[in-house]
Amino acid sequence: MIKIDGLPYWRLSGFYFLFFLTIGAFMPYWSLYLKSIDMSAEQIGILSAVVVVTKIFASPFWGWMVDHHGKRIKVIQVCALLTMLCFAPALFLHDFWSLFFILFAFSIFWSAGLPLIEATTLSHLGDNTHDYTIIRIWGSISFIVGVLALGQFFDRQPIDYLLPILILSLALLWLHSLTLPAIAEIKSVESTRSFIDTLKHPTVVYLF
Repeated sequence: MIKIDGLPYWRLSGFYFLFFLTIGAFMPYWSLYLKSIDMSAEQIGILSAVVVVTKIFASPFWGWMVDHHGKRIKVIQVCALLTMLCFAPALFLHDFWSLFFILFAFSIFWSAGLPLIEATTLSHLGDNTHDYTIIRIWGSISFIVGVLALGQFFDRQPIDYLLPILILSLALLWLHSLTLPAIAEIKSVESTRSFIDTLKHPTVVYLF
């Protein structure tokens, strides 16, 4: 395993690579897929928005969960698996309400990945935060490559291929998450606070 100054570089950067590769497939082309299965503009807007809206509440929940119970890496791994499993039924279910609930469940678990891997990376870096960019840059690279490559691909192939591509990417992300190095889990000093109490905290209220 390649390491830089004791850092598990490729395991961390690989997660960013696959995470943003998935975003590079989903974000630009999901609406085109929905249009191809005869969704209206209003339905496309709702199905695209549900992923964003769910993240507003799901991301703080996963942060609270890890602060309360620890085991950050295990949460990343389980959520990566459930993200793939929740999205898989989209291969067979194409009506609006089925896709709505598929995306709602998908987004709940998908929202855990980025903030928790960021926290994991910064925990490994410690005071060497200047190395963050050489890890995170692989996410930017994969996003750009994914968008451009799939644009060329869908010029020649049906947009229906988007779903198996996304599921494959999610599967690779989950498998890669199993390689993430464990770190010492430290519970927050506020770990006894409930999730509802956290939402009522003045700083969270101001944020919303």
